Amino acid sequence: MKKRIIRRKPAPNEIKVLKTTDQLIHCAILNVNTLDNFVITYVCGFNLAQERLALWADLQDIATNMTEACCVLGDFNAILHSEDRMGGTEVTDSEIRDFTNCILNYELQEMRSTGYGFGSTEKYHDNLRPRLSQLNKNNYADLHKQKEKEKYKLEAIQQQIQGEPKNTDPQQREREARNHYISILSSAMDLLKQQSKLEWIKYGDDCTKLFFAKAKQRKLATYVYTITNEDGRQVEGFDQVRKVMLTFYKNLLGKQFTPRTSIDPEIERRYREIRDY
Repeated sequence: MKKRIIRRKPAPNEIKVLKTTDQLIHCAILNVNTLDNFVITYVCGFNLAQERLALWADLQDIATNMTEACCVLGDFNAILHSEDRMGGTEVTDSEIRDFTNCILNYELQEMRSTGYGFGSTEKYHDNLRPRLSQLNKNNYADLHKQKEKEKYKLEAIQQQIQGEPKNTDPQQREREARNHYISILSSAMDLLKQQSKLEWIKYGDDCTKLFFAKAKQRKLATYVYTITNEDGRQVEGFDQVRKVMLTFYKNLLGKQFTPRTSIDPEIERRYREIRDY
């Protein structure tokens, strides 16, 4: 029996983890063939800008002690250029400030890319748009009419079943019509949900004028600007309203303390005699 010795092929690179946090992994890479070494940092940023402050601080600490060639890659979950976002609200300076400072202060350089980038899918959308339009036209354009039509058809079959309770054919058609009607009704509800989401994305974002206008309108609705005083006259202004309300509650609680006289001891004595009798 022949013996075989299997030796694992050595990896061309040796990897040593230098630092790990919740948002990055910092590694040193050594090519065993060429003895070239460099470092690479894999990033996965948190969703909230406040939470990503720790990421920028960690990258600054790494850049301060950096002497080798370095590559930083991953998902920063942040915007570097205004064109990185397609749709939604406009990109503000505060959204790109931290990421931009990171690139400048740490002397990083964004690598040029080819092909379709994240959010740069105009050509893909152009090819997909006609198919989606045709799909919407064939199945969802007259969804309300389809729902009413199938509802009328289902009610007609159910009336036929009431007139012919022993006939099994209408019962089978009623099950098929009911399932089809439920399917169309579910599609109509999903369409309404999608439309409501689009409306919220368009008008209800926290950076839109509508949001702040609604918040201001709700706050103003709680204000009391006019009130009728005890003389029956209507006064306006927050100061006047405050005075009227203050006067009303002062009168309600009373203006001065009413002194009380003590109980006659003879009355107390007679009360105890009656109680103990």
